[in-house]
Amino acid sequence: MRYLPKFFIVCFAVFCLLCIPSADTYAEDDVQFLYTIIGGKAIITGCEQDAEFIEIPSVIESCPVTEIGSRAFSNHSALKRVIFPETLRKIGDYSFYACYSLETANLPSELEKLGEGAFCGCTQLAYMGLPEKLTEIPDSCFRACTNMTETEIPWGVKKIGSYSFSGCTKLGYVSLGGGLEKVGERAFFMCGELRNVYIPSSVKEIGREAFGFIPSNDGAAVKNGFRIFGCSDATAQKYAEFNGIEYHSAPDALKVLAMHDLSAPAVKISERTVLIVLFSFIILYALKNKYRKKLKKLRKVFIRQ
Repeated sequence: MRYLPKFFIVCFAVFCLLCIPSADTYAEDDVQFLYTIIGGKAIITGCEQDAEFIEIPSVIESCPVTEIGSRAFSNHSALKRVIFPETLRKIGDYSFYACYSLETANLPSELEKLGEGAFCGCTQLAYMGLPEKLTEIPDSCFRACTNMTETEIPWGVKKIGSYSFSGCTKLGYVSLGGGLEKVGERAFFMCGELRNVYIPSSVKEIGREAFGFIPSNDGAAVKNGFRIFGCSDATAQKYAEFNGIEYHSAPDALKVLAMHDLSAPAVKISERTVLIVLFSFIILYALKNKYRKKLKKLRKVFIRQ
């Protein structure tokens, strides 16, 4: 019986060696990736170099690369460009946190999940297209991306988390998808260039200071001239009235007009252009499931005239 404890210790050690995944390295274009394999799927856990350009491999040891682990590339200050494989399904929490030089990172079309703070502090990132399969933009995902100028939230996204785009000081164009249901606290706080936003009627919950607020001596204040567009009696209207924000009731077909600052002197929109835009949205409303992507590109061309 006295040998029994030693027997259990040996068994536990063997169990750890067999069952707990260990990190290995994989070289791609002189870049050493750290990875682990679980259930036949490879997870990138880090990188040994602070390279300017990296291309995430699609396959390692005959296993598809489906995930980038938490903080895998955080604080890689030299990183400017990333290419993701189409096999990728998840980007973990703070994976690219504080990659100050990151300029280009096109997300793969099959990506399903972004982690909290995934691109927080990427101050050179001007734009990032979001895949249709995403259902949530998590907390602080693009927080303090101070060079980001626009974002389009896909129709599949139901929730935008707290502080998701907070501190994106150059963000001037926001398109919210028609499937959105919840916007978290201060999601678009301190977005000083954002003058208008159309909030679809699908949104049922808007957090504190989510839209139209900037820092002040008292903590936060409504930005002068900020406007919200939306349907009558919608959650957006209640939010605007509660916070003293200018509100304009408009049907979904007028969404395009809410995305541009019509009061700016440089903006010149003819009556013909307005009619064309309205007609485009009538078609979009009727055929959105079949032709939504094509008409979305056409709409954006008219907005920027």
